[in-house]
Amino acid sequence: MNFLLGILAFAIVYTFSGISRETKNVSILEVATSSPAQVAGIIVGDVVRQVDKVTISSVGEFTKAIDAKKGKRVTLLIERTINEKTEEKKISLIPRENPPEDEGSLGVVISNFEVYYPPVWQRPFLGIYYGVKEAIYWGGMVLSGFVKIFTDLFAGHAPKDLAGPVGIFAITSQAAKVGILALINFVGILSINLGVVNILPFPALDGGRLLFVLIEKVFGRKVVPKVEAIIHTVGMGILILALLVVTFSDIRRLITAGSLSGFIDSMVK
Repeated sequence: MNFLLGILAFAIVYTFSGISRETKNVSILEVATSSPAQVAGIIVGDVVRQVDKVTISSVGEFTKAIDAKKGKRVTLLIERTINEKTEEKKISLIPRENPPEDEGSLGVVISNFEVYYPPVWQRPFLGIYYGVKEAIYWGGMVLSGFVKIFTDLFAGHAPKDLAGPVGIFAITSQAAKVGILALINFVGILSINLGVVNILPFPALDGGRLLFVLIEKVFGRKVVPKVEAIIHTVGMGILILALLVVTFSDIRRLITAGSLSGFIDSMVK
């Protein structure tokens, strides 16, 4: 049910917010202040068609072409649409060899993805399809996260990016401020997370109970009920202790941060 709820949440988000798809249009999403791109007159919404007569149809091709021209003058052929009128322009500029941190040679953010809005009758079906893909993606992310946590623990490092009830409340509050779709999307992520956790072969969880069923199947006899009960009780005790530790850590971080937004920023860092 956790996975089904996650799929439903993602399906709703895709149905109403559109579907991201790859195109051959490399578009300018942001232009940094005082960057070569801004000085040359490139604006948000421009589509790069060529770099020195080399046709560009992907982000990789654009990056490769610009990197090869660092410190040298290069001519971009761009396509610009204003008031539903499209025209081509040639813009000459010099990519920086040593750009500021978090900026590229030209000072632009680019993408070759667009948001696609299929016909209304198709949206629920496509929403479910992409919802399943999203659920699989987040399931993999959660599993890899657990692998990293256990790897860090064995290496003697305490995991710093875990969140308990306090952290979940903080993130939920911030998602609600963004909008209903952001909140539904977070509910989907949280539900997939809970589904993965619950199926882990750990005592007291559904996965732990499933493990005992498999043991009974392999050995052909039931595990002594008292032994199973003790193991599940110990497992539940460990889970409660872990929850208390994480909650205490959340409260301490919240007090240190002084606000929910500051608390979330500390989690990201």
